[in-house]
Amino acid sequence: MNTISLKKYFNTAYTGLLALLLTLVFPALGYWLAIPIGAVLDIFDVLKETPAWTWTSILPIVLLAVVPALMSIVQFPHDRLPGQEFIWSMAVIWASGFLLYRHQNVVYAYPVLAAAGLLCGVYLYCRMTTPLRDSERPPESLWPSGEGRTDQILTQPVAAPSSSRSEAKSSAPPAFRFVAKRARYNRHHTAGMVDTIATMEAAVGQALWGAEGTPARPRRNANTKNGLLLAGRPGNGKTFLAEVMAGIHQVPFLAVSAADLVSMWVGETTQNVARVFEEARAQAPCVLLLDEFDSFMMPRQSVANADSESVRTANTLLTKLVDIRGSGVCVIAATNFPDKLDRAGIREGRFDFKITVPDPDLAARVGLLRTCLKQAKVTLSSQKLERMAKRWEGFSVKRILSIGEAVADNNRGCEIFPGDLLKALRKVQGFGGSPLPEGTPGFSELYYDPETRERFRSLAVRMNDMAAIEEVGGAVPSGILLHGAPGTGKSAAARALAKDTGWAFVHTTGQDLLADGEIDRVIDKALDLRPALIFIDEADDILLSREHSPFARSATNKLLARMDGAAGRLHDVVFIAATNHPEHLDAAMLRGGRFADKIELRLPDATTLERYLHHWMANPERKLSFTENFTPAATARMLAGLSFATVDSVLKQAIAHAYGRNPNPVRLSLADVAMALKEMA
Repeated sequence: MNTISLKKYFNTAYTGLLALLLTLVFPALGYWLAIPIGAVLDIFDVLKETPAWTWTSILPIVLLAVVPALMSIVQFPHDRLPGQEFIWSMAVIWASGFLLYRHQNVVYAYPVLAAAGLLCGVYLYCRMTTPLRDSERPPESLWPSGEGRTDQILTQPVAAPSSSRSEAKSSAPPAFRFVAKRARYNRHHTAGMVDTIATMEAAVGQALWGAEGTPARPRRNANTKNGLLLAGRPGNGKTFLAEVMAGIHQVPFLAVSAADLVSMWVGETTQNVARVFEEARAQAPCVLLLDEFDSFMMPRQSVANADSESVRTANTLLTKLVDIRGSGVCVIAATNFPDKLDRAGIREGRFDFKITVPDPDLAARVGLLRTCLKQAKVTLSSQKLERMAKRWEGFSVKRILSIGEAVADNNRGCEIFPGDLLKALRKVQGFGGSPLPEGTPGFSELYYDPETRERFRSLAVRMNDMAAIEEVGGAVPSGILLHGAPGTGKSAAARALAKDTGWAFVHTTGQDLLADGEIDRVIDKALDLRPALIFIDEADDILLSREHSPFARSATNKLLARMDGAAGRLHDVVFIAATNHPEHLDAAMLRGGRFADKIELRLPDATTLERYLHHWMANPERKLSFTENFTPAATARMLAGLSFATVDSVLKQAIAHAYGRNPNPVRLSLADVAMALKEMA
């Protein structure tokens, strides 16, 4: 080992740098230029100190030259950053030799170097057979005019056998308009949705290789099942899952949508449909995604002109879906509106696998949020993250990703709390349902008796910090029943609760909910705006006992089912119903889990009414003066037993009398109040 100088190992590092530079300049020839030059430098340096050709001098040269050469052969077709694995391999071998050189341990030198070379080979093999992560993809600028890119290899069909080698060299691969590219995603990019992914994986494998086939030995024929119809809500990742399937099966991915196929010229749309199938067949095996499938597979019977372009396109598509079977092309169609498709177009024999892509499950929601926060270096405890993910059941993949991105934009590189996620949710939603009237008062501006005020305060605290109350085993109520005499402020209380908590406010009435489909529309709107309040004003029409209201029975049953039926309890949606006659309501509506929290809004007592009148008289916006006997206490005694709504009406009528008597200035007296009471009696 002492015959090899320290300079020998530095030359190895120089060789690695030379390979990197040459590969950047000449992607196709860099390694083949660097390896011989490096080997010559090594040989020259060794022979200067050991002028004899012995295994002692040759073995390090072989190890240092063969390992990077093999690595370059394995690496180059995978589009990794040039020289990345080369430098790591050189570092391992160089470090091993350097340590042995320092310790003058000649006996173990070459076994250790050989073991280092073997480990590098195993490392390179494992590294190159592992799917690329996004962070490992080189920028486009590293490849001049596309030279050396493997997606060009993947997107060209396998050339047919030619009669001679020269003929094969002269034949150029055809140019495709619809090019299948390497899939960017695979199983490592998914979280949760285990059943859906497993079902799709099995179906795609059967379409690509046959029921009993494998990638090495396909067993497909004209009867091989094919065609996956993916249906689901917008933003749930149908296109993403299709590309994941291509990545899992390691085949190219070709995605087209209506925008790629539809043309303004007569007949060209039909030609494009035929062409995409022909080119997909030429690039087989591959996955062909027909996105927005409902755009060109609408029911033909709904088209007035049987010879229209849309009918011809649909007919061509029907034929191609049958012809493509057994060709190694897996056809996947994605739609948000499966009910709007031509039934003949999605029958068995064209689409043998019909799969609903559901909203992301808990594991998927946790994975999506964790990925977004991790990329922005934002920290949130796993327990709190999972709790928030549970609340967002029913949100689409796109909605959750948008929330994560909004949190990252506002809190990059720091710790966050559940409240930050709720703020990001509101930012993504963009609007809050039924707008509250300008100047809507909060609870601090409303006048209730102390007991009622405390009930509302406690409710607002629970709604403002749902996570904390759930940690101790509590919960926000599913439904709240506000009852009391007319005019006691039930509607004002619901709006004040929405204002003080920041929850979205969705307003409806009992009569409106009786309309067909209205219950689903209102609840779906609230689910999209969560956390949200659904305020049902004049709720008697929908909540009356089903024994006495047979016409509303169907709607009442529907509301019960949506509140806590088979679909489960609605997270972060609170129903508030206002009624003047709670004794007439259906008993099933008032049990636990529905409208179990009941708050009675009583007529104001003398003390509450006096406080209200004191505030009313002190309002500077009213250009009024008052007689000496017009005091809050005296006026409260006159208006005792009236609701706030009635009190406001009496005072407005009294002002009208005072204005008619003398408009400048308007001076209000108890006599005006007495006259107003008499007129409204």
